[in-house]
Amino acid sequence: MMKHISRILCVVIAGLLLCCLSACAKTTDGTDTDNAQTTVATPTTAPVPTVTVIDVPDVDVSTVVSAEEYFGKFQAKNMGGREISITPGWALSLDSKGDPPDPTRDGFKNEQLRIWDNMIRVCEKYNCEIVQGWDWDYYYWPEALIEAYLANEPTSDAIAMITFQPIHTASAGILHKIADIAPPYSDLFNDQKLITPSPDEFVGKYGWYWTPLNRDYGPSGIGYNRDILASLGLEDPKALFNRGEWTLEKFYEYALAAVRINSAGVVEQWGTCMGYLNIGRMALVAYEHWEYFKDPADGKYKTALADPKFLKCLEVNTRIFLEDKSGISIEGNYYGSAGDEYIQGNVLFWDCGVNGVPKDENALTFDYGLVPYPLIPENKSGIHYYPQNIVISIPIGVEDPQGVFLIMEEVMSYNYNHEEEAYDDLMDQYAANFTHDDDIQMDMDINLYMCSPRIILRHEYPWEGIVSQVSQGNMTPAQAIEERIQECQDMVDEFLHTDMGFIQ
Repeated sequence: MMKHISRILCVVIAGLLLCCLSACAKTTDGTDTDNAQTTVATPTTAPVPTVTVIDVPDVDVSTVVSAEEYFGKFQAKNMGGREISITPGWALSLDSKGDPPDPTRDGFKNEQLRIWDNMIRVCEKYNCEIVQGWDWDYYYWPEALIEAYLANEPTSDAIAMITFQPIHTASAGILHKIADIAPPYSDLFNDQKLITPSPDEFVGKYGWYWTPLNRDYGPSGIGYNRDILASLGLEDPKALFNRGEWTLEKFYEYALAAVRINSAGVVEQWGTCMGYLNIGRMALVAYEHWEYFKDPADGKYKTALADPKFLKCLEVNTRIFLEDKSGISIEGNYYGSAGDEYIQGNVLFWDCGVNGVPKDENALTFDYGLVPYPLIPENKSGIHYYPQNIVISIPIGVEDPQGVFLIMEEVMSYNYNHEEEAYDDLMDQYAANFTHDDDIQMDMDINLYMCSPRIILRHEYPWEGIVSQVSQGNMTPAQAIEERIQECQDMVDEFLHTDMGFIQ
């Protein structure tokens, strides 16, 4: 078992290193224009120290966990007993109010005990207290951080962000560049067993994220009804994936084959209930594109509507509702209408979040499976899915940002020397969602080998409205894009703080 796991982890780490080498290299290129407002707070611009340890002799580390637990890199640093706030608490799979793990609480994971115990050891070593931050409004964390920065009153020492938040805050100039605060012997620039830079070319300079065994358990893919598949005599999509033949075109072919209409013209069986939002995500992932892009001609960020790739994604996205008509009626179809029509057993495909599979008294009455998102034929780069990786950053203005970074890296060492236990915990978590071993393993593979994480814009970005208009037949894709392209560019400029000249 351990040899098998070690081989898997070696492959994972090697893959992550390949994916992140460019992001690591970019942390030191110094190409960004300095933000004009950085004098409001206290930016760290001093060069990274060349020492190999940080030695503060007035801290007794004789009772602290062995140096091996922390790779022998970091000597204790006295933080003076101050609170180190991490916002939000659930970023570490812990209660956001900072309570100790409770095995009787819903959603408890064995890993939480390792996280908690390690966090206590880190606090003892650094003479600090870790506070698991506030229950902030999801949409307004970036604004809260920006306002705190401008007031020179940082609200959190480390902030965990997902989806649109990392690039929004980084582009505002309120986050430390990790190359300025992380010592060169950090895991970020070496083994990357715990943390790795964000692969987003811009965010990678300002934040890092968990490696596979340190991530929360939320991978997603496409759920499929095995009973419908068998009735149609279609090959299992997992077999197609394993041969590199699970393509976007094959997905549409299967979805169309599943549609069954009775003599009264009523659809009794649908191909998909994924909804235009998730179908759109799938198309964007397949084409490795998203809602904005960096124009190589001038280096500026543009709305994706200005890129022919986005038009292609939009055309593919609407096909399932207009041409194939294999998707459940567009009315209310943001997430697939109610999003759970598949529970009735008359839908072939649905968006399958690992923790969203009905269980117990709501368990599905049909046989089902899991497959990754399909790609286009020329894209052979592996497993992709719509991601929400948790990116950790340290705002400008916090006291001793390098000390905070050291603490965060050591906090993230909770699975170090516990890899087999962590692997088994994940397998147990996934086993609760599926009945077939190959689906459990596929869930594990999606988590360990996922590719191409993206930082996305807010959900209000107008492309979803475009999809709705086109999918209902009110506009052609070209017409919808032409009408909204300036609105979208204005939103990108505002969202990415291009008015401050920071990311240009």
